[in-house]
Amino acid sequence: MDLIEREKSRTLSCILLIGDDISSNYLHQMTIRSCGFEHYIHTSRSAEEALEFLSFNTVYQVGNDLPRPGLIILDANLPRMGVNDFVEEFRKLPFETQSNCMITLTTAVHDIDNHEHIKHIPEITKVLPKPLSKDLIEALIQEYHK
Repeated sequence: MDLIEREKSRTLSCILLIGDDISSNYLHQMTIRSCGFEHYIHTSRSAEEALEFLSFNTVYQVGNDLPRPGLIILDANLPRMGVNDFVEEFRKLPFETQSNCMITLTTAVHDIDNHEHIKHIPEITKVLPKPLSKDLIEALIQEYHK
């Protein structure tokens, strides 16, 4: 199967939420569920933990049956590792992992203009205000399937 056929046939079996705020993560999980998404939602409270999950290092060993994420919702204001550092490490992951992922950045409404430069990072598909609404999440899921 070539890349175009694989892209057309891809299914969204996992959404990865990356954010240090437990309340926002919970709200986003509930909103995703309200959109009818019944598959796996993995939450990482740091960029480092998310990269471990994406590479199946440590507790996420190769061979387990956790689905690989297709949609990554990344908080723009994480402590320790910023967006640029996350993307730099993400680029080191296997092609199969990278090619299946769509990364969306979330930030406070008043902070969106401060992240205009991030829109030029090819791995970041969107910068959206948080909390994400049901309409925004439904649009992200639809965009993933295109």
